[in-house]
Amino acid sequence: MPAVELRVALRYALSADVLLSWEEHGAHAKGKGVTRDMSIRGLFVYSRVLPPEKVPIRLEVVFPPLQGDAPIRIKVRGQVVRVEKEPTEPSHNGFAVSSESTSLLSYENSGACEGGH
Repeated sequence: MPAVELRVALRYALSADVLLSWEEHGAHAKGKGVTRDMSIRGLFVYSRVLPPEKVPIRLEVVFPPLQGDAPIRIKVRGQVVRVEKEPTEPSHNGFAVSSESTSLLSYENSGACEGGH
């Protein structure tokens, strides 16, 4: 029997740098990662720093500049829905985020993961 795809949005395999920010035990936590894939509903991020499941998270996805312009930055607010740990290959550790809001940032308005909400 073929596997059934449960996702409601098309995922795009792409690699872009990500800045991460969340609150854990009353403290502000940060990290960096790289996207594995994205959709309008969420994304998967490879990261050595893993947030806990179900925590609200802020991400800033940074795409390289197009033709000498400033980098393209997308701000995502969401919730961590799954954490994957690969004990034999830590570079494949990562987590899935369900997106609650997504917005395109101008270069001047970047810094979404610098502690602001």
